[in-house]
Amino acid sequence: MGDLAEWNAAAGQAWNRLRLGLSRLCSFEYFRVVEVQKRGALHLHVLVWSAEPLPRG
Repeated sequence: MGDLAEWNAAAGQAWNRLRLGLSRLCSFEYFRVVEVQKRGALHLHVLVWSAEPLPRG
């Protein structure tokens, strides 16, 4: 990652990819908090819960 703007954009895109991938496997709920670090970088804290276990394989 070159600069902070790229890093922050990539963090959002990575979360969206993970959320989409999980939604294809099971139904889930999540709680997400975005923390802005002193240097301006986004830092995500995510708690994910599902009543169904994730499929293996």
